[in-house]
Amino acid sequence: MSRLGHSSRIFRPNLRSRRSLLSDLNQTQISSTVIDPPNHVTTTSTSLACLPLNVLTKIYSRLDLTTLGNLGLVSKSLADTVIEFLEQDSVSSMLFPSCIHLGIEEEKTKYIIRGSQRVYTMNSSNLASNYRSLGLMIKRVSMVKPTSIRLSLAYSVMHRISLIVASGSNKELMTGFGIYFHSFTRGWRSDESEAAARMISSHNMAEIQSLLQEEYIFGSNPILEITVRNFLRAFFVDVEKENRLSWLLAMVRIFVPFRESEKVGKLLCLASAPLKEARWLEGIQWKDNMEAVPACVKVANYRYQELVKIILNLERLGGYQGSDNCLMKVLSVVFRTPQPWLPENKASFLILSGPRITRQYLAYLVNQAVQCNRMDPPITRESFNLVGDVLLGLFLMQSRFRRSMELIYIRLDELIPLLPSSARKPFFNAVWGSISREMVEVREGVEDDWAKDSSFHIYSVIRTLGLRLTVKGFLNRENTERMDTSEIED
Repeated sequence: MSRLGHSSRIFRPNLRSRRSLLSDLNQTQISSTVIDPPNHVTTTSTSLACLPLNVLTKIYSRLDLTTLGNLGLVSKSLADTVIEFLEQDSVSSMLFPSCIHLGIEEEKTKYIIRGSQRVYTMNSSNLASNYRSLGLMIKRVSMVKPTSIRLSLAYSVMHRISLIVASGSNKELMTGFGIYFHSFTRGWRSDESEAAARMISSHNMAEIQSLLQEEYIFGSNPILEITVRNFLRAFFVDVEKENRLSWLLAMVRIFVPFRESEKVGKLLCLASAPLKEARWLEGIQWKDNMEAVPACVKVANYRYQELVKIILNLERLGGYQGSDNCLMKVLSVVFRTPQPWLPENKASFLILSGPRITRQYLAYLVNQAVQCNRMDPPITRESFNLVGDVLLGLFLMQSRFRRSMELIYIRLDELIPLLPSSARKPFFNAVWGSISREMVEVREGVEDDWAKDSSFHIYSVIRTLGLRLTVKGFLNRENTERMDTSEIED
């Protein structure tokens, strides 16, 4: 017995029995069956491209636009399946997640989407991201396709959603389409982008051309005008700053290929016109240019900032500069569209455009007046009435905007050398004549608010302009007398 109180036998393996087992195994003939691989192994592809369309539709319908675009970059075959998926009308609603369901009785702009029986409205908070992603997706899945097929696909997507007539403005829809189009064509050469714009514009060409005809007066067809305006603004004006010049040039080339000043002026007015904000007064504010004077710089900026940008960009184009004064001819058309503008509104635009445009326009008016009377002398005050009105407007608006009058005096001094000696007296008579007419209007409307406000500015102009011209006249006379005295002494 051990200290643990039980037998102390220790287990040892039977080494002899194990050796005999190994010996028996070595001596035994074990037959093994060897299976040769087949000569032709058939594998089953797991690519999405091999799945039937109805299965792909269930898969792709659960993806967002960005993922679909990335899928199209994997391979040409997968891109083709995405395009085939997109061609189904039943999936149109997933292309426009910014559209939300709307009751037919609700007072909002309404849209219909092909393949759906519901009525939709736009959610403006994600409108831009929706159409930007949609354009990028179409760009990616069609990347290896010919340009004509790519454009056809892009255009077909735009036709999936439509505005319900008389439910509201097309501004939101055109804004979305513009974002979609520029996202799709981003990175293209300028000639390719212009060709794409021509294709998109071809369906609106007849309507736009009808508005640009000389006999058409803006305001005659407000619905058509606002529809065209929103299209032009979205596709050619509201673009990235670095591309603004090329798209402006494309717009003029497409719609006014022969650069007629009358048509270019009307096109620019239409593309840059601000809209009335009240929904029930939806339309273009044409009458403001003929009836309402901006109360401050902020109002003038709201009204003319887009037109100023367009004119400044046109100035950068070599074809609108030079001896033919093409840009100034266009500006003259703008200032009488649809009817002649108030002098204060012309001046507001010129002040916002800067001294270079103002100098060129005033010089253009003076040269026009002198040339028109060169064959039929003498030059009269009436020849310079238009120049006088513009100068009066510049003085009044510079005062209203609380800016220094010195800038306008500089413009006035620059005009004097352009005048022949016989035209200087009629010129200044025209300037004072414009001031006199403004004084008469102010006195006649003395009880009106606008007259009370204008009286301060008109009397300020009279006081400062009269003082300056008197001083300059006295100095010129003194210099002349000194010259005469020196000649006598000699």
